[in-house]
Amino acid sequence: LILSFTCFALFTVCDGVSGVAWFDIMARAIPPRRRGRVLGIGQAISGLVGIGEGALIGLVLNQRPFPENYALVFTSASVLLILATVPLVFIRETPPENADSQSHDPVRGRWLKLLFANPAFRHLMVCRMLIGMMGLATPFYVKHADQVLRLPQRIIGDFVIAQTLAGVIASIVLGMVCERWGSRYDVCAGSAAAAAGPLFALAAHLAGGGWLVQAYPFVFLSLGIINSTWVMGFFNYLLEIAPEGMRPAYVGLGNTIMGTLTLVPVAGGWLLEATSYTVHFGVTAALVATGFLLTLGLKPPPRGTL
Repeated sequence: LILSFTCFALFTVCDGVSGVAWFDIMARAIPPRRRGRVLGIGQAISGLVGIGEGALIGLVLNQRPFPENYALVFTSASVLLILATVPLVFIRETPPENADSQSHDPVRGRWLKLLFANPAFRHLMVCRMLIGMMGLATPFYVKHADQVLRLPQRIIGDFVIAQTLAGVIASIVLGMVCERWGSRYDVCAGSAAAAAGPLFALAAHLAGGGWLVQAYPFVFLSLGIINSTWVMGFFNYLLEIAPEGMRPAYVGLGNTIMGTLTLVPVAGGWLLEATSYTVHFGVTAALVATGFLLTLGLKPPPRGTL
């Protein structure tokens, strides 16, 4: 168990470190007006492949005894991750603009202050934190459907299908929206979907029956939409507002701030235990809806050429 947690922690740290460089390379390699298409297609393919992966993992876990089944899954994932590094070897990284200039030397030692002095960055981070409050309710939707609404166990499969298909479709549609009008509109659309989830769960809870309860998979449809907009919307907007020489700092600080959201599900469990589903979903919906309203005030960043 200790080894498992150690490996997971190491993977998380390395993923966070490499993510900073990955976003910087992507921003330089793909013009802003093309990122929506590339990210949308990539996420859609990933979602479709994920359906097959889920079926394969389920087959392995059912057919093989423990711990052989999990060992096979972990080994397969490790091999695929190692193979995924091969294409990275062939990437020819384009040099950043003004790479040889000293234009950014004056900001060294006070870049943190400059980041928070950027009103667009502050606005985006506030929006992102409020939208991330959706995590208060996300872990408890299935429990609510099972224990409170008394929906059959088989509907959990409908939840997975709704979330997966919504993610695939949203990736394609919002990819085109991002390319045509910009990442700001993806941020707004995803935030609206994030707010719709707890609002619908609250309405179904208060109704206690009828079509609202039967349409509960809509909650997971909203999760699929917002999950498809994290990179294509929020991160893409961050890349567009960040100055060329400061982009890694923006991404790194943004990831650090967002890391605090890992504690949100714990707070959600405490809130549910101390109150009720009505208060739980109501508080979540209010916070996320506030975040959505704030996204409407995001300023359009300058966009690059085709």
